[in-house]
Amino acid sequence: MSKYHDRTLALLGREIAFGGHSALELIEWAKAHDITLPAAYLEWAQLDRKNILHKYSNDDWFGFHEPEIVTTSEGIRGLLFNRENQGNFDKIVQLDKGDDPPVLFAWTGAEPWMVCAKRFSDCIFAQIFDWQYWLEFDSDDPDYKEIGYCGEIELQTDRCLTFLREHFSELVTTQYTIEGKHFIEYRFWRSLKERITVITCKEETTHIRITGEESLVMTLEEELLEAFADDVVPPTFNSVLWAIDFLSARIDRAQQTMIRHACKIKPDQNIIDQLTAAHREVPLRERAGNITFPDKESEFTLGGNDWGIVIRFRQVSPYRWRLEELMLP
Repeated sequence: MSKYHDRTLALLGREIAFGGHSALELIEWAKAHDITLPAAYLEWAQLDRKNILHKYSNDDWFGFHEPEIVTTSEGIRGLLFNRENQGNFDKIVQLDKGDDPPVLFAWTGAEPWMVCAKRFSDCIFAQIFDWQYWLEFDSDDPDYKEIGYCGEIELQTDRCLTFLREHFSELVTTQYTIEGKHFIEYRFWRSLKERITVITCKEETTHIRITGEESLVMTLEEELLEAFADDVVPPTFNSVLWAIDFLSARIDRAQQTMIRHACKIKPDQNIIDQLTAAHREVPLRERAGNITFPDKESEFTLGGNDWGIVIRFRQVSPYRWRLEELMLP
């Protein structure tokens, strides 16, 4: 049993055989520096002897051996335990603030430091919650680690939070500031294998990431798209090939709801059926060939009578195009 990290161990289940070790080097280091290690921090150092936090991250650094002592401009002392793989951010666990103290975040490791998580155990939970199913691995290739399938929804507002709080269990909230923009991450789940992370920012749109077991993720993504239909921001693309592959993948997975909400003007079922038929007869990628978006025009169409469907795009920024409409020739 763990006093501070039972929630995180429940996420991991039997995936990793945790075996506590004494962390004697860390304890001796703390004594030598007259530091009282936060209990939750020490417990995780004793639990995670295989550095599972590194596994479930973007190859970020996590250290619990002889941590750097950081003192902020406000005189707050903390232990550096996490640095993003390119040094984009640092996290420290605050000292002298109890057994399970706050975690502070600094973009590029520079001032200002801000509270990222109210408790160290929350920060650890959030890391595993977000990344465990976001990545995929290959048991035959220890070096293989790639982003796996996840559901992604962009919304105009954060009104989704009210719905999610009514229909799902709310978990840990974290926050951070990047170049003056304040982001808040809310987490919800329906089950261990149906996880939702919502990222909000006043200056930007709201992003929802859904991770878990793939079949459950696809079902949940469609459910949320329908629930937030009026608030959904259709995806944009920087190449025709990217847009065609997006449509092709969703046709192949029978994700008709996602096709509908990917268009600014929502197509009816007859239109989606026609698009599907065109792809089944000749794959859309083969039909599109090497076509690229035009340099000067702001609208672009693919297809026609020979396709049985027309795909209309509209340029929304210098390098991004939106699926405007699917229609019959």
